[in-house]
Amino acid sequence: MSSVVLLEWSYLPANLIGSEQQFEALGASFVIQNGSARAQMYESTFRLAPDMTQKLLAVIKARVAPFEHLVSASLDFRDQPALTITHDDGRPTEIHLEAHAGIRIADHLHFQVIDKNGVVTFDSELDQLASAEANAELLARHATDDVLSRLLLSLAQSRKDRDNEFTHLYEILEALATRFGSNQNICGALGINLPHVRDFHRICNTPSTVSRHRGLAKSPLAEPDPAQYSFARSFAWELVMAYGSWLEGPR
Repeated sequence: MSSVVLLEWSYLPANLIGSEQQFEALGASFVIQNGSARAQMYESTFRLAPDMTQKLLAVIKARVAPFEHLVSASLDFRDQPALTITHDDGRPTEIHLEAHAGIRIADHLHFQVIDKNGVVTFDSELDQLASAEANAELLARHATDDVLSRLLLSLAQSRKDRDNEFTHLYEILEALATRFGSNQNICGALGINLPHVRDFHRICNTPSTVSRHRGLAKSPLAEPDPAQYSFARSFAWELVMAYGSWLEGPR
């Protein structure tokens, strides 16, 4: 028998993820639900890497990113989780630091299609959750990829720092350029529409209240309209998921 390490992070709101997430990665078993993200592994495995705590947290962040996207939420995890070690000789558990998270939630739309007999033929919330589940599994499989970690960090920062939202979203395209080079190469590798990249570039770089290059404005800064916000946010997410899909393929 070996000592077992249990790390637990807290997040708010507790109902962010509708169904329990159970999966394995990096030699650990994860359970995420009801405001708690737990990772359990043998102590010998935990000691293999000095940054194992950060690696485990990266997996958790990747796993929950699709659910954050559904509700435009931002989870803030502190560096240290609650740490419990159950020793193989039966000694009492040791409990160390505890972390909590803050979150901001925006409204989201839920709609259903009901036929003439009253049968629900489409439920947007269930459909979105099913998609989020699949995306969560995909991203978690590649959570330790450096570029993907940077993309997810920029997404999180865009939700927390709304005053600089487009700056953070544009970092996603810049990070992809470090892997693929030009916009043409990015589009070719990820199957992205090049005119959409150009639109994204224009929206993020035209001086506005939340854009890059605000110091270049020659007149009062304008607030982006709802359509510009919607496109920038959805296209940034498309870039993230396209890169995640690329990581799945043979290279």
